[in-house]
Amino acid sequence: MASNSIASLVLAAGLSRRFGEENKLLHEVEGEPVVARVVRAHLEAGLSPLVVLGYESELVSKALEGFPVRTLMNPDFEDGMGSSIAAGARSLDPAEIIGVSICPGDLPWLKPETIAQVVRLFAANKGQSIVFPQCGKRRGHPVFFPRSAIGELSGLIGDQGAKRIVEGDDFECAKATVADSGIYKDLDTIVENRREGYST
Repeated sequence: MASNSIASLVLAAGLSRRFGEENKLLHEVEGEPVVARVVRAHLEAGLSPLVVLGYESELVSKALEGFPVRTLMNPDFEDGMGSSIAAGARSLDPAEIIGVSICPGDLPWLKPETIAQVVRLFAANKGQSIVFPQCGKRRGHPVFFPRSAIGELSGLIGDQGAKRIVEGDDFECAKATVADSGIYKDLDTIVENRREGYST
């Protein structure tokens, strides 16, 4: 199964309220904007992400200059993450893909090899299961959904994320056990990250 049969959404539309005055997606980690690091990890894993924009879209787009990615503006980004997932999902043609991955744009320590590991499990399950990575007892991103879930993803609203789909009864789920806390370490926990030795 070729990775180009898997769509990929990187969510980069949020208002970044918890992080402070600076847009966390533009905060530099090891000399590179956070959102650029997330996009680079996806590209190195063989995926071609569609980046869903919203807040400060021009600045986020500028941070991605030179990357071979497409962008999509979510006019309802202030409504919350659900609206961005829905906007991205509605742009997909299920006939052209076997599934879609969804990842927040604020996971700067996410490793490309982790993404590739989850891709392999999704492919091994023939795109029929929801697949997510887990490090220790914590689940993280990106989460891969079968194309049959695109309808439900397209209907998300407001702050409603895809958790209820993952935890519902409509789809089987498979766990990829990974050694990468970058699947859940985001910039809203930057103080904790510094305490634990992550470079910012």
